[in-house]
Amino acid sequence: MHGFLGKCECSATHNPIHMKYSQNTAQETMFSFDLIKVELPKENELIRMAQEIDWDAMIEKEIVRMNRRLIRLGKRMMNKVLSTMEEHRKEVSVKLRKNIRKVVRTAKEILRQQAEMIRSKTRRMKDRIVSFHEPLVRPIFRGKDSCGTEFGPKLRVSVVGGSLIQSSGVSNDNTSDTKMVRACLKTHRRTFGHDPTELIADRGAHSPKNHALLKRKGITDGIQYRGRIPHHASLAPPATLRRMY
Repeated sequence: MHGFLGKCECSATHNPIHMKYSQNTAQETMFSFDLIKVELPKENELIRMAQEIDWDAMIEKEIVRMNRRLIRLGKRMMNKVLSTMEEHRKEVSVKLRKNIRKVVRTAKEILRQQAEMIRSKTRRMKDRIVSFHEPLVRPIFRGKDSCGTEFGPKLRVSVVGGSLIQSSGVSNDNTSDTKMVRACLKTHRRTFGHDPTELIADRGAHSPKNHALLKRKGITDGIQYRGRIPHHASLAPPATLRRMY
């Protein structure tokens, strides 16, 4: 039984969330006299003045102005929702009031983030809410050809003995796969009372600290290396590696 539970395979994956995202409604309308097929006199004063205008800056300024106005309207709307709910407090159930306050908090946080990005003139910020109904979901860049960015919690799972599947953690952030090795070992010890005899993981778990940890604990190292394998690496015998992979 100990041998059956000795082999542990670690991996991390995503649980995709089906969400619909609204498209950007800010349409930048560009006007260029080069697109006009009619000959216009070059000495025309209006034509010269129009060509000297920085249309990109003007459009960007107008977009910012409209976004600020929408943020102000959104804040007033949220306050109106809360005041209306309080006026009809007896007619609204406790559960519904709780859900309304939760939605309003999320909406206000989205508005705050939008105002902060306008103020700092950036399109990025930490812990930005990308889904109204799933505010904890974060965009996670994967760098894959099929899907460059994924949305959903990141799951750490381990397969023990080739059949028993365990979860060693769930995270909404894009945590490094190198952290799953310690998490898998901790979960394995808590479940079975001892460390596994060998551990297998893909290149995402590769780090000098993880290889040193397995060596110090006497666990057969099955973590794949990234790039060239160093000369001082303590690899398992070829027969063991063939069995493990």
